[in-house]
Amino acid sequence: MTTEEVAGKLAFFHEQIHIIHWNTKVFAEHKATGELYEFIQDFKDDVVELLMGYTGKRVKSFKIDPINMTADSMDVVSDIMKFASDLEDWADDMKFLDVCNKAQELSGKAAKTMYLLTLS
Repeated sequence: MTTEEVAGKLAFFHEQIHIIHWNTKVFAEHKATGELYEFIQDFKDDVVELLMGYTGKRVKSFKIDPINMTADSMDVVSDIMKFASDLEDWADDMKFLDVCNKAQELSGKAAKTMYLLTLS
């Protein structure tokens, strides 16, 4: 994993959850995805800046996967939880301790969102 890959994945999740948020038809899903969207907005900035500090390298460019306009919110949140686990493992291996903490925070926010998505 690289800083650019992390930046690209977080930018993807930010936009993907935003599209889902705009297309909700149930208030509980709208509220839950809106909160996650806002969380990821600040989260991606914090994590990428931490990674630039740990590595001493700036982000020059990154790639964003195509956004799925019909993605299921539970699937996307599940993908975010998986990414958070992968990020934590990688950051732990690299001894980027605060990134580990941030990854755990993302996992927790995604878990709470999963719960909120079960409400009607």
